[in-house]
Amino acid sequence: NNGMGLHRFVDPEDKEEYLYTNLEPFAANRIFPCFDQPNLKATFRVSTITPSDWEVICNENEENKIPIAEATQKFVELEIPILFISKSPEDTSLIFRQFLRTPPISTYLFAVIAGPYSSFKSNTNKELGYPPMRIFMRKTLKKYAEAYANEFFYIIECGIQFYEKCFGFKFPLSKIDSIYCPEINSGAMENLSLIHI
Repeated sequence: NNGMGLHRFVDPEDKEEYLYTNLEPFAANRIFPCFDQPNLKATFRVSTITPSDWEVICNENEENKIPIAEATQKFVELEIPILFISKSPEDTSLIFRQFLRTPPISTYLFAVIAGPYSSFKSNTNKELGYPPMRIFMRKTLKKYAEAYANEFFYIIECGIQFYEKCFGFKFPLSKIDSIYCPEINSGAMENLSLIHI
């Protein structure tokens, strides 16, 4: 595991498992077949099966969250072979999630995180035009991030104001999620609606 593609990290403090993608500059092909070049764009519709106590965040908002025992019809609709599930479909510890389709994006901007992440949500006034904002971090890092969460959201709001004024149009995305992952190779990555810092 070199931090590229789908990265797995085990927190040394509580031994919990965390996953996140790091696809820039050209590592998307480590996760799915693609032409990994920025001028070629595609839409993505993500479905996951994970432990039910995990958070799963993608470039777009979650559309469905169904206990695995109730998801069999969805598998048929999506043509997912039941063999892809490593445990019994009756297992209550698993959950099936579907996410909305992304707009066309370059493959290196695709992102997904999964694990028992903690988070903070912004208390931003929607009337000001800001999308919902959240920041995720490993559970053991929450105590360090709590004091800075409001400042973090304020900086994002200032950035939105600046770029809306600079480019002359409103922020086009439905949300802004961020993940604090200090072990990321590149230091940060501006994935669409799921920023790695």
